[in-house]
Amino acid sequence: MGNKGHDFHAAFGCSACHVALDQHHLEKWEEYFFWLRGIQRTQAYWQSKGLLMVPVDMARQHTSSKIMPRRHLVTREIIT
Repeated sequence: MGNKGHDFHAAFGCSACHVALDQHHLEKWEEYFFWLRGIQRTQAYWQSKGLLMVPVDMARQHTSSKIMPRRHLVTREIIT
């Protein structure tokens, strides 16, 4: 029996991907690679839908002119 991971580490994937990872059909480095890639894609999707909010780094006083200001996903207001 294995342990269930935290919901924050969930990743979308097809049934074949879940079988390959859950039953360890891949090498260890491949499991980590595909698992992390799945988490990145899932969290990017959640963020695009407004389900995952990334906090603004308050310690940073100045912004680079090359970085666009953060905007709220729904209202498009600039987040300060």
